[in-house]
Order: sequence, then structure tokens, then C-alpha cells
Amino acid sequence: MTFRDGCRLFLLCALLTGFCLVLGRMVHPVETETTAAGMVIAEGNGIRVLSGALDGYFDVTYTRSQLLKGTLPVVSPLHPLPADFPSPNARGVRKVVGAYLPALEETALARDAIQALCDLQYDYALQGVRITRGAVSMAQQNEERRKVFENLLHTCSVEEAAEKSRQREPAGGESEHQLGLCFDLVWTEGAELGKGDMIACCDTGLWLKENMWQYGFIRRGAPEHRAHEENVCGNLHIRYVGVPHAAAMQAGNWCLEEYLNILRTYGCITVQVEGQRGNCIYWLPLTHEDGITARLPSPYGDVSFDNMGGAVFTCTAPGA
Repeated sequence: MTFRDGCRLFLLCALLTGFCLVLGRMVHPVETETTAAGMVIAEGNGIRVLSGALDGYFDVTYTRSQLLKGTLPVVSPLHPLPADFPSPNARGVRKVVGAYLPALEETALARDAIQALCDLQYDYALQGVRITRGAVSMAQQNEERRKVFENLLHTCSVEEAAEKSRQREPAGGESEHQLGLCFDLVWTEGAELGKGDMIACCDTGLWLKENMWQYGFIRRGAPEHRAHEENVCGNLHIRYVGVPHAAAMQAGNWCLEEYLNILRTYGCITVQVEGQRGNCIYWLPLTHEDGITARLPSPYGDVSFDNMGGAVFTCTAPGA
């Protein structure tokens, strides 16, 4: 081989190497390190919420059935559940885990909520508390409203009883309990009542307030959030939404409605929890009733309709 042939071979190898590198980046876009995450929206408890998220490379399609199984819909008289919303796929907590969790015999929850509660119980044994009123059907919720109305009739006129029952108990389709992801807490011992906020009445409540987000739970009906919340519930009403969303709400001290408004405003955010991989969260308007296709950085993740005209997509940031 002549010197000139050797130079030509060297140049050809260099060109092929460069082409392969470019091709590799084209066929493996999920490995890109580019991120649009920028401004810090909220920060605290080892959590950072950033505006923006990774660009998508995968077109992922979700059916309406998948959207309706999500954890994030707002449920209230202003935003009742759609007529085709399925009954909660819930099981009796005691039937699943026995006495491991301090739940009443009739309390039922979805599998993800039960698993998250078991993880929480493993790290912090719940004491002086009962888990009550989990999943309900539409018929059961209507029956609860009827009972409240009939009790009020003893002291109120029909018109007053009807108005007060609407304020105290949601009708069928208007209650978060129909998701199978919510339950109420009742203190059984060790609570010092009269402190104002019910969750601050005992050590268990204070621990939950600071730590339950790590297991995907948020509190509904907190005094500081009532001005922004649509739903009717007591102030010891707990809801499972998943860790990334609970983390973001903890960092920003947002209720669910405020959090969904943040997602609509920014379109996408990145949630970073210290010591864990980040999560990319996207919001898109729902323009078709039968489903939606979104371009995401990973084909694996969760989806939920928000019951306010949009859908929320969540996936772990690749390579984060």
C-alpha cells in the first residue's frame, strides 16, 4: 500500500466514524443530555421544581380508558366525573393486608394507594389513627348525601336542608372518594384538640404533614388551601396522586388545583428529588374524547386526565 492509499484509508475511516456518531445520536435520541429545564419555580424539602422538560422523541398514544384511570382529576360540583367514569377498582384494605394497616373493616382503596400506605407504615408506624371512608360508588355517595339531608330536616326547612347538604356532602360524581385513591383519618388517641389545624393535634399528624409526599400522598381540605380548592371534604382527607406530583405540591405548597394551573401555565416541568432520578411532567389539552397522542422522552410513564380539559403525562427523565 502506497503512502497516498494509506492517507485515503485514514480519511475514509474518519468520515465513517463521524457518520456513525451522528447516526447513533439519531437512532438513540433518548440518550440526549439536552434539557429545556430552566427557571426554579419552587424549592424545598430536597425538592426542586423547574420550568421546562426534555424534548420528546417517542409518539405515545393513550386511550380514553387509560386517561380515566389516572390519579389527578379534579372532582367537585364544578367538575363532576364524566358519565363513563368507571367504578373504582378498589379492594378492602383489611382483606389485602390484614391488620398491618389501621383501617376499618369496610375501608376499600385502589391497589396503588394500599401499596403506598404499606410503604409508609413500614417507615413510620401509624399510631393513634384510623383509616376510614375509602372508595365509594356513585350510588353510595348519593346515599351519603341523602342521609345528611334527612338529618338536617330535623332542624331545618327543606330548602335549608337541601342547601346545607350540598355544602357538606357531595353528590354522586362529585366526590374524590369515587376515585378509590382517597381516605379520611380519624384520631383515636394522643390528639390535643383545640390547636386549630386538626393535623397538628398529634405527632402522627405532624409527621404526615411533612413526610407523606414521599409516598405519593397529599392532603385535601387544609385550611391554607381551601380558598383554591373546589371539592368538599374534611381537613383530614388524604389523597394518593403519585410521588412526582406530591413532591412538586410539597415544594410549592400548592393544592391540586394550583398545581394543575402551574402545569397549564408552563406546559411542562421537571421535578427533581434529592438522590432520585428526575421526572418530566407535561400538560396537553384534550382535543379528542377517544384518547391522545403525546411526544415524550420515554415510551414508559403514567397519564391522567385532569377533568378540566387537559391531560398530564409523567415519565422518568432518561439518563437523569
